[in-house]
Amino acid sequence: MRTLYSEGLKLIYSGETKIVFLLATVCQAFMAYLESRQFRSIGLDATPLTQADLLEAVPPLEYIGFDAALFGIFALVVLGALIGAKEFRARSLRSTLLATPSRCKAVFAKTGSLAAAVILISFLSTYVTLAVAHAGLAGEGLSPVLLCRQTWSFLGWTMISEVLLTLLAFVLAFLLRGATLPLLFLLSQFYLVIYLPAGSVLGKLLPVSLAESLIATSPDAFAKSPVQSAAILLIYVVIILLFATWRICREDLGNHEE
Repeated sequence: MRTLYSEGLKLIYSGETKIVFLLATVCQAFMAYLESRQFRSIGLDATPLTQADLLEAVPPLEYIGFDAALFGIFALVVLGALIGAKEFRARSLRSTLLATPSRCKAVFAKTGSLAAAVILISFLSTYVTLAVAHAGLAGEGLSPVLLCRQTWSFLGWTMISEVLLTLLAFVLAFLLRGATLPLLFLLSQFYLVIYLPAGSVLGKLLPVSLAESLIATSPDAFAKSPVQSAAILLIYVVIILLFATWRICREDLGNHEE
């Protein structure tokens, strides 16, 4: 428990966490405000038939604001990879092992503290984003403070999406001892999923595609079975975490820390 607490404090006070929190909160909220003002100007019932420049109809009120959350998930993936790589680049793992000789406990403490930090960042940034988005609708949207039951449910799935994808970036960087390959693997998928055929098997199994399907940007984009998408993402995280822990327990860390 003491290790978990100390790892949490290190995360809270790290420069990477502060920057990502500010980006995820301020930038998301600003983008959501601009989007909601545009929706208000064209009308909440606008469709491609009434507005030629629209690709799809304005989503129902419960979905407004979640488009901006896609920026937050991008930023959190970068955070997860940087934190995972920092364990070796900055010798953070070695200092942790001085206080906690058990390597398994150290790895799980670091993973748990990151999960807790991302839960907090995700909730605050997404809630602020949704509140600003509906405030921008100037009385035509939901209550910026109370929102609605369906929106709260979508907010929960957004948090699950961001936590799992961030942890995946973290354990990949932890396993590979660096951030470059995990970031190339995950960030490229944000663009790859755009060009994959709708309903393709590859598109359904890519981590980023699974994570994005848990963010309710529109009724069609939200996963038909969010529990299944979250379960597959969780399996990815657990498998890679076990491999990373196995490698940590068997290898000499002195050969990998720089």
